Amino acid sequence: MKPLPKHLTEPLRRALEHHRASDWEAAEEIYASIIDDAADHEVVLSSYGSAILAQDRPEEALPILEQAVAAEPGYPQAHIYLGEAYRQLTRFDEALAEIRRGLAINPKYLDAQIGLGDLLVDLYRLDEALEAFDVAMDMKPGSPLIGTKRAQVRFYLGDIETAEAEIRDIVARYPAHPEAHWVLSCICLAQGCYQEGWREYASRWDIAKVPPATSRVDMPLWQGDSLKGKRLLVWPEQGLGDEIMFATCLPHLLARAEPDLCVYVCDWRLAPLFSRTFPDVTVVPTEKSEVEGVSLQVPRFDEQVCCGDLPGFFRNTADDFHDPLPRFVPDPDKLAKWRSRLDALGPGLKIGIAWRGGMTLRIRSRKSAPLDFMPELLQTPGVHFINLQYGDVADDLATMEAASGVKIHHWDDLDAIADPDDQFAQVACLDLVVQTSNASAHMAGALGVPVWNMIPYIPEWRWLLEGDRCLWYPSMRLFRQPEIGNWAPVFSEIAVELREFAAEGSAA
Repeated sequence: MKPLPKHLTEPLRRALEHHRASDWEAAEEIYASIIDDAADHEVVLSSYGSAILAQDRPEEALPILEQAVAAEPGYPQAHIYLGEAYRQLTRFDEALAEIRRGLAINPKYLDAQIGLGDLLVDLYRLDEALEAFDVAMDMKPGSPLIGTKRAQVRFYLGDIETAEAEIRDIVARYPAHPEAHWVLSCICLAQGCYQEGWREYASRWDIAKVPPATSRVDMPLWQGDSLKGKRLLVWPEQGLGDEIMFATCLPHLLARAEPDLCVYVCDWRLAPLFSRTFPDVTVVPTEKSEVEGVSLQVPRFDEQVCCGDLPGFFRNTADDFHDPLPRFVPDPDKLAKWRSRLDALGPGLKIGIAWRGGMTLRIRSRKSAPLDFMPELLQTPGVHFINLQYGDVADDLATMEAASGVKIHHWDDLDAIADPDDQFAQVACLDLVVQTSNASAHMAGALGVPVWNMIPYIPEWRWLLEGDRCLWYPSMRLFRQPEIGNWAPVFSEIAVELREFAAEGSAA
């Protein structure tokens, strides 16, 4: 380590105190004030870069951390922080290389070893991730954090029995460890053990590091009893697909608890849809920041509940899903617009497609299908294919069209993220949806439109581990990978069934 000028010793000490306390802004301010006098000091540079990185500004952190590595290539922390910057910038090969360089310098760097395992899980390189966590556990035997991560990887690998046994042992020995409870929740729900799964599902708030909206209002939590003569406030959470799925519990809430007034606070983008679908519920649109902050003003209610807790009252056995589900109601004007557009394409079935899902790398790596398999589906005769994939997909569309020779219809004025109500209307006009799971799969299921959902070998808990039917959405069929990462049999099966579906449609 290079010597530090004496006049910087005290400010660096204070900066590191803020750093250890996760007071990133205060730490960054001090680092910035001394960096000119420590431009070649690896500790100052790497600490400065990591404080910026912790505030989700990897572009700014990158040159500082590259400078830290150049200043002292033998300083392991600089490599680890640089690897994290690359990871946040989706430069994954460089991220892996830097983490491994740091570990080569200091093989006993526990945080780096855990970070290596996490990145390998994100990249869905599960066997390598398991090895990384085994090494980490050798470094810190009995660690509940490492044990939980390792059990989760075993679960992803399909070793359900071992994963469950390990995670139950951790929960028993470390009952205050939220990550273990969350993994147990996912394992239970994926196996249809709903009562225990929903109890453990409460741990989602602890691992998200965001308190539930119910904690921000001084109001009792609803415990499942009668609400006659009372007013209930229901809070939103998670993504659009989750809100749609959990909202299917609202009719059961109204029928069984019978509140005098039920107010459902929801993502503003879903408010028109929920207002049409649930006329007996007062829908209040809001921004996510209002729920997570304190700006949302609510009147006085008697009790409150988060929408993600509703299944714990109404979905505790497979039979509970057999009650009639609500049919979501699209906007009539938007519906007419999309019927006109799709009719203009001419005769033939109108089938929506999507191939990516997930907001994080870890989820995308599991759920997204490679484009190489799409031409086999797209060359089905008698079909017009409609793009349902959100985001910037121009390059993907061009690749698939070039490979298949088939036009994929796409409308630039549809923004599925900003205006999901418009996509709901589009989906409602389709004959079938074929995709990996994302919000539009939930849309199709909620609308009762046939949807073929392609899912990984070990899918999200909501799709269970076996079977081709979805309890949440009766119109959904599930097509499962037969082994980890193997999409080829899934696409081959769908290609055959799609041709049969199209032939039947033409004959009709």
